[in-house]
Amino acid sequence: QSTGLDTAQRRLVDYLVGHVAPITTLTPLDALMWSAGADRMLRAWSSATGDCVSRINCSAAPLCMLPVGDEMWVGGEERTVEVRDASTFVCTKRLSPPNLGPTRAMVLVWNKTVWAASWSQACLLYTSPSPRDMRRSR
Repeated sequence: QSTGLDTAQRRLVDYLVGHVAPITTLTPLDALMWSAGADRMLRAWSSATGDCVSRINCSAAPLCMLPVGDEMWVGGEERTVEVRDASTFVCTKRLSPPNLGPTRAMVLVWNKTVWAASWSQACLLYTSPSPRDMRRSR
């Protein structure tokens, strides 16, 4: 159970373990903190308690994540971008661009376009849900 970060004293007050290989990225979404690791795992942690509330096995190491509305977009070594429902953790869509390397970074621009950077020296643009379809703004 995590006790949080003491920002006034700027000192570590706890740490969480679970991944068995280096963590590649962290990102928050609502009351959860998502982590991804070279162990090919996604983990969702309760921001309030520090408990791991979900573990998801991936076929390759996730390298980046991006919250988009009620979804978590996950890119990585698999050369795809998985769109996951943030409440059920189920993969609802798999985006597979042809002949491109692993997805290394993603950003959401004006709540309508996801830009993804690939190790194959390309930027990929995906449409995201329209702002009226998104339940929360980022």
